[in-house]
Order: sequence, then C-alpha cells, then structure tokens
Amino acid sequence: MTQPPAPENVYENRGMGVPPMSPTGVPGPSGSPVEHAETGDQHGRDGRATHGQVARATGNAGFHTRSQGATPGAGNGWSVRQFLAENLWAATSAAIATIAVEMGVFAAGLAWRMPRLHAALAALAVCVLWTALAAPVLAAFGRTAMGALLRGGIVADASLASLLVLWAACDEMTFPAALKIYCILAAVALAGIAATRLARTPAGRCACAVAASAVLLAALASPFWIGGSIHGQTRATAEGVAAAAVYANPFYAATACLTETARFVWHQAPVMYRITRIGDYAAAPPLLWYPAAIVYLSAAGVLAILAALAGGVRRRFAATDTHSN
Repeated sequence: MTQPPAPENVYENRGMGVPPMSPTGVPGPSGSPVEHAETGDQHGRDGRATHGQVARATGNAGFHTRSQGATPGAGNGWSVRQFLAENLWAATSAAIATIAVEMGVFAAGLAWRMPRLHAALAALAVCVLWTALAAPVLAAFGRTAMGALLRGGIVADASLASLLVLWAACDEMTFPAALKIYCILAAVALAGIAATRLARTPAGRCACAVAASAVLLAALASPFWIGGSIHGQTRATAEGVAAAAVYANPFYAATACLTETARFVWHQAPVMYRITRIGDYAAAPPLLWYPAAIVYLSAAGVLAILAALAGGVRRRFAATDTHSN
C-alpha cells in the first residue's frame, strides 16, 4: 500500500536558506509566507495597545518638554520660584542681621548713657562699616547676577530701616539726610557687588569680595593713614590728596549729611583731632555728601562692564573649545 507523503515541516527549512511556506501557501502581510493573517479581534486588541502606547509616549514627551523648558532665566513662574528658593532665605537673614547689629549699637549707646547724637553717630558708623564688609561677602554667594544683587543690596535696604529709626529717635537726623545716607550706602554696596562678578567660580568671587572689602576698609580708614601721604608734600599736593581721601570716604559723606544740624565734623572730633593730620598738614575740603556716591556708582558701573566683558570672553573661549573637540 502506498503511504501518503508526510506534511512538510516548515520550521525545519528555516536554517537551510529555503524560504518557508505557510501551510496555506499565502504570504503574510510583510511578505513572509509564514505569517498568518490577523483576525479582526487580534487587530483590535493590538491597535488599542498601540494607540495607548503612543498616547503615553506623547504625554511623557510633552512632560519632559515642559520640564526642560522651565529653566532659570526662562521668564516663567518656575524660574522665579527657584530664584526665591535660592536667595530669599539668605537675603532675609542678612536683613535681620543688619538691623540687629546697627540698632544694637544704638541701643547700647543709649544704655551706656551716651548723648543721643553720639549714639546715633556710632550707629551710623556701623551702618557704613557693615555695608562695606557684608555686601560684597553676601553677594559672592549669589549664583547669578540677580542673586548677588539681592543678597548684597539687601544690606543697604535694611540700613534704610535703621536710618528711619534714627530719624525718628534723633532730632539731628532729618528725613532728607536719611535718604542721602541711603544713596551713599547703596552706591557702596553696588560697587562691592559688581566687584564679585569679575570672577566665574565661587572661590574667585569670594576672593574678589575680600579684595573689595579691603579696599572699602582702606577708604574708611583714610584719616588714620593719610598723614604719611601728605607729610612733606607741597601745599597743593597735600590738599589734593586730602580731598581725594575725604571724598572717597563713605563715612565722611554720611556725616556731611548731618553737618548742618549736628555741627559734626569727623576729623575735628576730640578723639580724631589728635590722630589724623587732615586739617593739620593740609586743609580739609568742604564736606559734601554726593562725591562719594558718584565715586562708588562710577566704580560699580566700570566693574559691571568689565564683568560683562570677561563673561563674554569666557563664553567665546568655551564655544571655541567645544567646536574644536
């Protein structure tokens, strides 16, 4: 009896270079003869799954796109929240510390039964000294220019609150004088802030802050070191050096706002009269409040321009290195 031929095993022919055939001999959708035609139910299930995966992928892509768009400096609410999260607590702490230090000196002077004017002058000296020291240091920890401006500028803004307290507590402090002193403090703070933006790294900004504070301290201490600079000079040279030292001194400018009401001149005070040579080796210039504000505002503008130019040069070098690599 003749045996019927055995059905061909299509799976055994795959490794022999022979294209396998489906049992029906009808090629599948992709051209392969082993693929079976999909039924309606199967296509519906796969179609729903595919559409769901596409929807989920599209939604995830949109989510990532929105997250990447919310970067600092993009002008959206997220960047503002990040800016406040980075700087608000530091600025608030600096403001509280500023008012506490300045008003603490005024309260201590009153507690020691100093005349109210002398206590106010001591608090004013601390306002200027604290601004010169704290504004650059606080600005150095700002990651961005706006963060540095907020951290350092809050020192001068908080000092305005202290000046208003002195205006309310001391008859010699007038409201226009308080505003003039605030302009001087703001100019000093801006100069210190701009100096910190010359560097790119946090360590470099801290070094610039220390250097700025040192320069401001030297300007504040001009009555103590001016004697060696004007001793033995001609009268015109000595008076020119004395005028530069006085007009670059923020405390001289601050006390100039009180000269008319308080009749106070720093180098004519009983203690300073034996120390400084201003008024001895050289005549002191007329005391004015605005030269110091102009000097430090000009310095702040020059330093800000230099910082912007330095940042542009660094970005250009970074772009060149990126293209070369």
